[in-house]
Amino acid sequence: PSHTSPDTLASTSSSTNAQQGQTSPHLHDVVAALHALYEEYKLTYLTLPALRPLAELLLCLVRPLSAPPSASGVPLATCYADYYRRDFPDLPADTQPNSSLTPSSGSLPDTPPSIYRWLETCLCGIQQPTYPVLQGVTSPCKWSSKLAQIYSLLAQLSASDKPCEDICSELVLHMTREHHVTLVNLDHLVLGVSLPLRQAIHVCKGMVSNPGGWTREAYELVGREDLAQMYTIPEAGGTIKLATDRRTLLSSAHASVSITTQLANVNVSSVQGGQPPHAPAPPSTTAEQNGLDMSADPICRLRFGSDLRVQDVSTLLNSSAKIIMHLEQQAGVSDHDFLQAQQAHLFLLAQRAMALPAGRGGLTFDSMVPLPTEPIPIPPLVLTGRMAASNVSVSLDASCVSLHSHNDLLCWPEFHNGVAAGLRVGPAQGRDGQEEDARASFVSSTFIAYNRPAELNHSYAGLLMALGLQGHLSNLSRTSMFDYLMASHQTGGAPTIAVGLLLGVAASYMGSMDRNMDKLISIHIPSLHPHLSQPNAPGATSGSSTEAAPASLLEVPHMVQTAALLSLGMLYRGSANRRIVEVLLEEMGRAADDKEARDRESHSLAAGLALGHVALALAGDTPGIQDLGVTEKLRLYLHGGKHPYRQGRTPRSNVVLDDDRIDTSVTSAAACVALGLMYLRSNNDMVGRMLGVPETRYDLDRVRVDALALRVVARGLVMWDSVQPTKQWIHSHLPPFITPGGKMSSSEQVVFYHVLSGGCLALGLRYAGTCAAGACALLAEELKALFKVAIAGNTRKNKEVVQAIETALGSASLSLSLVMAGTGDMDVLRLLRAVRTRIGPEIQPPLPSFGQVTYGLHQAVSMALGFLFLGGGKYTFARTNQAIAALMCSVFPKFPQHSADNQYHLQAWRHLYVLAAEPRCLIARDSVTLEPCYAPLEIELTQSEDEGEGDMVLRCTAPCLLPEVSRIRIIKVVGDRYWAAQFAPPSQQPGTALWAHQVVYVKRKIGKLPYAEDPHGFRSLSTCEFPSAPLRVVALAAKDGAASLLDEGDVASFLKVFSADPSVLVLARHFCTVHAEAPVHERNAAEAGLRIIRESMNNERPDMVTALLTLAQGLARPTPLFMGNVRLILALYKDHRIAPSHTQLIAQDTLAHIHTTLTAYLSSWCADKEFSKYLKTFAFPRDPSPMLGCYLTFYSVPSPIVLQSIRHSLSARSPAPPNASVL
Repeated sequence: PSHTSPDTLASTSSSTNAQQGQTSPHLHDVVAALHALYEEYKLTYLTLPALRPLAELLLCLVRPLSAPPSASGVPLATCYADYYRRDFPDLPADTQPNSSLTPSSGSLPDTPPSIYRWLETCLCGIQQPTYPVLQGVTSPCKWSSKLAQIYSLLAQLSASDKPCEDICSELVLHMTREHHVTLVNLDHLVLGVSLPLRQAIHVCKGMVSNPGGWTREAYELVGREDLAQMYTIPEAGGTIKLATDRRTLLSSAHASVSITTQLANVNVSSVQGGQPPHAPAPPSTTAEQNGLDMSADPICRLRFGSDLRVQDVSTLLNSSAKIIMHLEQQAGVSDHDFLQAQQAHLFLLAQRAMALPAGRGGLTFDSMVPLPTEPIPIPPLVLTGRMAASNVSVSLDASCVSLHSHNDLLCWPEFHNGVAAGLRVGPAQGRDGQEEDARASFVSSTFIAYNRPAELNHSYAGLLMALGLQGHLSNLSRTSMFDYLMASHQTGGAPTIAVGLLLGVAASYMGSMDRNMDKLISIHIPSLHPHLSQPNAPGATSGSSTEAAPASLLEVPHMVQTAALLSLGMLYRGSANRRIVEVLLEEMGRAADDKEARDRESHSLAAGLALGHVALALAGDTPGIQDLGVTEKLRLYLHGGKHPYRQGRTPRSNVVLDDDRIDTSVTSAAACVALGLMYLRSNNDMVGRMLGVPETRYDLDRVRVDALALRVVARGLVMWDSVQPTKQWIHSHLPPFITPGGKMSSSEQVVFYHVLSGGCLALGLRYAGTCAAGACALLAEELKALFKVAIAGNTRKNKEVVQAIETALGSASLSLSLVMAGTGDMDVLRLLRAVRTRIGPEIQPPLPSFGQVTYGLHQAVSMALGFLFLGGGKYTFARTNQAIAALMCSVFPKFPQHSADNQYHLQAWRHLYVLAAEPRCLIARDSVTLEPCYAPLEIELTQSEDEGEGDMVLRCTAPCLLPEVSRIRIIKVVGDRYWAAQFAPPSQQPGTALWAHQVVYVKRKIGKLPYAEDPHGFRSLSTCEFPSAPLRVVALAAKDGAASLLDEGDVASFLKVFSADPSVLVLARHFCTVHAEAPVHERNAAEAGLRIIRESMNNERPDMVTALLTLAQGLARPTPLFMGNVRLILALYKDHRIAPSHTQLIAQDTLAHIHTTLTAYLSSWCADKEFSKYLKTFAFPRDPSPMLGCYLTFYSVPSPIVLQSIRHSLSARSPAPPNASVL
């Protein structure tokens, strides 16, 4: 019963047994089991309070033990009673055995097993038998069993020749793998027992830096949570759940509330001046409405937070604000003329506004995590002007637009606006098969239908395409797909719905050859319809070609057919499917008919791009298509000749003269891109010569001049290794009769600028996403030169020269942004911003320009701005074969003349750059707070084949864009603020968070502030004045009239800046805080605790604060148990191999102080009388001094049996005289 004392219970049991004349037959086993539990209770702080009651019970149970089993003459009960009274000298003194009792069964060792003595022997390097742990009681004695194995291994390793680091690492791995020891477990162990283990952990903490070979538990045990988290992504404190995909870790507005609130509004002065960031303000409603809310992106703010470049680009790409018009009515100008001038002025500005969404999608790519209960917001496209002087709104009059109707004017701009809104969602999965993140489950078929408007429009078509480009349309049900297609084909339906859906589905099922999607796409390609429906389909007999054929049973708009062709190629990417190759070869040179006489070039180009995707980098010699003569047919399409599929067929069009000869003005562009993609990186000299620029004037006159740029680009794709970032390489493509820098005729200028356009674009594709210095410098120089020519105002330039310069200017802008994608480079931004200012002669009277700037150039410059800040600086472009093919579709060097122009290139293809986007932004996160932070890195790179550079070391600060993974040899975390770490390439170290999610976790050292708060290191703990006196506490009047306390100069608050360890903060608050009127001994204790915390923090040993405080308290009031722990500590640091002098957790002067203090403490006690009496009787006196137990434990006085043996040995050698003391 709980109310009965152990002494009473044992006495009653003893009396009962005495009356029966015998003890319990299992008394020895009971004592052995309880003694094992007694030793177990010595190991942890949680069980120490139960140690004394258990000692009292054992003292009662050992009294009836039988006579001594050995010849020493000391009763067994005396030996055990002496053992327990050494720990608690004030226990009852009646230890004489009851001789009237008969012996009980079982056996006990002569000397009680001592866990402290056994551990001390192991620390001395002496191997001994395993500590005796009774069978069947291992569960309550689990720590005894674990520590016996750990210390046995320690003794074994210490006796070997292994270095200290190897001994400690093997010991740590054994602790985690075999016994699952954690830091929490070590905190529970008493100081003397846990200190050797902490010493081994401390040695490993500074040694380990590479997360390989160790388990997550081992890294956590040594205090390297940063390396432990590199294997799995943790959850943020139960409030924010971070998904397994790296895009949720990046930084969306809804990903992490704590990150957003603390880093959303870090101003420039706080970052540069070392002051903490101000409290954040809520995001702007205007920014949310225009789709450019980048303020909640902490990664973007860390990368570009020192200036306003992101805000500037957001303003440049904002298409939801009214257009500012700086136009004044001059004297003598009538109101009617001024209104016409306003409309002309507004239309020129509106063309630029309509082109902005094409670039906004790149800037805001992957910047939002959608909420399942809210639709994806699509910002409005505003074409209304506002006079700067009078603040009067001016609406665009559609009647003033002579090129096309108002509906056609806004069709594709609204489509691009929808794509830009959808790209904010981000990809559903990584390009390399990474697991889907949380947003993939949100963007389901139900969610897509939830975003569907009441009436399908062009913006929703763009949204569908954006979701497909990111892989979300794989979740869309087939019934929903056919529902969208039916609505698109109905009278009055928007064909852009079918365009966006087909391209999105093909991107989601890229390269899968899915049969269901094949059927869905093939419906929109008439040549794949049944034979009776389309007589000129592949396989039709020549005899039926001369007969009148019925019309196709399905009317498919031309732009939908064009999109379906490329979608088919994307679906069969890299498959070299024979049937698809045959269909695409014929579609490339398909004869014109009356209904499809327009935009034939884009249809042929779609077939060429699709063929390039199907046979991507296969060089045309893949088994299955080798006998088709693909290369020869493409040569005919490029240079002209007899049509391979049209001999003897009747022309189908009364509008276009189309005979059996190939019209190279339609097919040459398609053949160029098909050859370039088929022979990508092949360095095939024959195909390279085939794509060369004609060298004579006669041959040059037979080639469409704007196709020269495509030839240079395609030749660069084929002769990949020969592309060099030099002017000589670009000029090598010019005909011999054209000399750069010399006097050229108008026709020669046209050739020169088109070749320059193709050369720049070839360089942009070759060095995409590399930030190559040579390519960047050359492209920037060419862009500056072209811009100077563009603003020169030479009115004698003819239209062809003007268009060539515009094309070269757009190609150079895109090429430069391809190389510097995601970097946000300020010099490039200044160039692009200058190019963007060009509108037309009416806008810049001081700088007269030749004609008006086309919509296509505005679109190219907007895309270049988006590429430069791709994904807010988190993405760049890859250079894989698939990425190059996607970029070729996106940056095709033929820009539209107006917003409804799809003659040469379908505008929807401009967004295929998403398929080439690659997340290569390395993000550093604090392992404790999980917040993104700055961290200095060193990246060792292998030799670069691009610019001929040798091995180099790149020094940068995360977050930053990584070089190509194939060049990375090792990544190191350096600097004095974070613990060192290094990571090998994914081929040697797969599965870490760095390569799977582009995230590196760093652990900040104690006493160091993050770089965002202390850029120059002026506020570290070593440079700050540490509080040197106990805290001052003042009394304040509380509401209820009672006195409350308020800390001034709180040490815990001071330390909280430098450490997030809760144990340190709690100890500082409770042990270093005293009242102003506190006694002297409390003040002294607070000062001692303050010194301990200061020493531990300065030496990067916060886990030793508790240990040193325990030592300080023990030295003030020593106990026998404390003496046992001190002996373990002294044994550890007595020349032990795991504790070399430079790694000791407790300094040598501190150890000497401990030994001196305890020796002086025991010397001050007059031990002659009590100790002499103890040596005579081997029993404690009835009222012993508490220091007797401390004396016996500290000096390790042997047990009574050993003392008796020593007495007998001395007596045998020299008999003692009467009344003489033996010892």
